[in-house]
Order: sequence, then C-alpha cells, then structure tokens
Amino acid sequence: MEEGLLDGSIAKEDDTSDEYSVLINGVLEISMCPDTGADNSIVPVNFVKTIQERCKDVKILPITNPPVVKAAGRKRLTCTSMVFLDLQIRAAAGPGNIHNVKCYVFEEGDDHFMLGRDVLEALGINIKSIWNNWPTQALN
Repeated sequence: MEEGLLDGSIAKEDDTSDEYSVLINGVLEISMCPDTGADNSIVPVNFVKTIQERCKDVKILPITNPPVVKAAGRKRLTCTSMVFLDLQIRAAAGPGNIHNVKCYVFEEGDDHFMLGRDVLEALGINIKSIWNNWPTQALN
C-alpha cells in the first residue's frame, strides 16, 4: 500500500503528468489513454488491487464467456474478469464524472487506464463521427 493511503489522501501513480488522467473511485489517479479504439474500458489488475485496498465494495467479477480483445499491435488478449468503477475523467476542459462503468480487467498490459468508446460516447464524444466529418481542405 502506498504511503498516505490511510489518511484519506488520493494515491497517485508516478506517471500522471500526461495530459489526461482518471481518478478511480475517488482513491487512485492514473494516466489515461482516451482513444485506444477499444470498445470497452480496460484497467490493469494491479490498479484494481490498489483500489480494493481502499474500497472494499469493489469486486472483480468473473466473465462467463470471456471475450478476446484486440490490443495495440494486433495482440489478442482474453479477458476473464471485469469490475464496475466510478470515474472522474481529468482533462484540460475540466473534470467529468461517470459512474458504474464496466471495465475489463487485464493481468498483463499497459500501465494506463484505457477509456473505451462506450464511455466516450456516454460523454458525448463520437470519435468515428469526428473523423468522418474531418475538413477536406488542406491545413496550412
């Protein structure tokens, strides 16, 4: 457990200097990748375990029919568990809160929270629409 967790402070991973971060269940702030192309959000198991130390009601749930998820570099990962988390997205535009987000839990992978397309769309952000409506004129 990180120092300071028992005094009500927020645990913060060292690498949250990125432009985007996410505060999970009010107890852990980590770097976030907002556009990975993932349909659902993905969180590494080590972060879930840190959250569980402070939030006893956060449970890792088994998935009956585990999906195979395509990760960066076309690597395929089988997801065998999920968790529901409360997120505060922290970006230059300000914080945005979304509750009870289904996240796949991975044993291996990145040290970032990967924000899924489902959450982006719930926040009113449609990446496909943005690219489909991209201006056709040249940028100078």
